Amino acid sequence: MKRILHILVLLSLTVSVTSADAQRRRKKKEKKPGYEDERRITELFFDASKQKMLGNYEEAAALYHDCIKIDTRNAASYYELANLFTINQKLEEGLPFALRALELDPKNQWYALFAAEIQLGLNDFNSAIKIYEKLTEQFPDQVDFQYELATTYLYLNRLEEAISAYNKIEEVIGVNEEISVQKKRSICKWIDWMMRSVSWKISFRTFLENNVIWACWLRYIPQMTSSIRLSKCMSE
Repeated sequence: MKRILHILVLLSLTVSVTSADAQRRRKKKEKKPGYEDERRITELFFDASKQKMLGNYEEAAALYHDCIKIDTRNAASYYELANLFTINQKLEEGLPFALRALELDPKNQWYALFAAEIQLGLNDFNSAIKIYEKLTEQFPDQVDFQYELATTYLYLNRLEEAISAYNKIEEVIGVNEEISVQKKRSICKWIDWMMRSVSWKISFRTFLENNVIWACWLRYIPQMTSSIRLSKCMSE
C-alpha cells in the first residue's frame, strides 16, 4: 500500500508540472499521436484497466501514466488516475487529475460528475455547484443534474436558487409531489429567516412583489404568525 501511495504522489507532482506548463503549451499546437502511438496507448490502457480490476493499483497507475507520457491530452488516463487516488482515500491529490480530464473533455458528463463528487468530498461545495450549473446548461433535459444542483444549493442555504432548480425540473417532468414538498420546505426556511430579520416585513413585501412564483407557492403554507407553526410546516 505504501508503494502505491508513493507512486501516486509522484504522479500528482507530474500533473502539477503539466498544469503549470499548460498555458505555455496551449500557445503551440500540440502534435497529435500517430497511428502507432494510438495503438500503443490502447494496449497500455487495456492492460492498466485489467490490473486495476485485479486490484494491482501500483501497476495500473504506472501504465496509465505511460499513456499520458505518450499523449499528454489522454483524458481517460487522467480520469483513471484520479479514480485510483479516490480508492486510496486521497481526494485532494486526485482532484487535479479529475479536473485535468474534465478540461480535456469538457462535454464528458461522467468526468464532470466525478470531479464534482471529489469536490463535495473535500467540502468545496461552491466549486461543485459551478460544475453542476455547467452540466445543467449542457444537458438541460437531464433532471438528475438539476437535482444535484438543487440539493447542493439547499445545503448552502441558497434557497431561492434551489427553488429555481426545482422549477426547471418541473418544466421537464411536470409537477411532482416530491419536488413540491422540497419547494415548500425551502420557502418555509426562507420565511423563517425573514421573520428573524429586523426588517423582514419590508423585505418580505418587496420580495413577493418581484417574485410572483414564490407568492403563488405561499398557498401551500398555512397562515403563520409564530415560529412554532413555521417549524411544524417545515417538518411536514
